[in-house]
Amino acid sequence: MSTPYWLVYDGQCAFCRASVRLLRALDWFRRIRAVDLHTQAEEVAQRAPYLTHNQMMAAMQLITPAGKVYPGFFGFRQAAWLLPLAWALLPLLYLPGMSKLGPAIYAQIARRRYGLSRCGPDGACELRA
Repeated sequence: MSTPYWLVYDGQCAFCRASVRLLRALDWFRRIRAVDLHTQAEEVAQRAPYLTHNQMMAAMQLITPAGKVYPGFFGFRQAAWLLPLAWALLPLLYLPGMSKLGPAIYAQIARRRYGLSRCGPDGACELRA
């Protein structure tokens, strides 16, 4: 099996955890390994020592097997190439202007991520309406 891409995410964020569950469901070929920046900090530091805690808290980071890092929107866009069910989104993610608009939208969601979901006592989380 080849080295997987790493998706470094904020495991203390319910919205982020729910997003990772969705990603795992779409990742038929197990090409992406989700890595919690809090509980797996040492592993992240070994794989990508150049990433700071602030960078990882500001946005998810997709790290390729070669070590290239795609932050936030660009990580989402790169991950879409790895997930066959997400291929339908690719034309939208590459529309003219998305390289500027996408990161701006992503940043707004990332800043509000702690208020975007609610979790029940069983740990199951859902998006707020």
